[in-house]
Amino acid sequence: AYLKARGIGLLLAPQEIDSVVAPGEPVRLITVSGDPAEAARWFLADIHFGPAHCAAIAVEGGPVGVRCWRCCGD
Repeated sequence: AYLKARGIGLLLAPQEIDSVVAPGEPVRLITVSGDPAEAARWFLADIHFGPAHCAAIAVEGGPVGVRCWRCCGD
């Protein structure tokens, strides 16, 4: 989600990003290419749509509220 939000795709290798993704803890960036200040500028969140779907968002700036609505279908 962070790479997509930055619009750089895989120009920055995923190995250059340290993050926390652990049960019971909020997902967050720790460092980006050794730059903790860059990581601190971004808010990450998991979005759960049920057992078969998941997503993540990355927003530059502080935390944002995330809401999901069911709009059509089952």
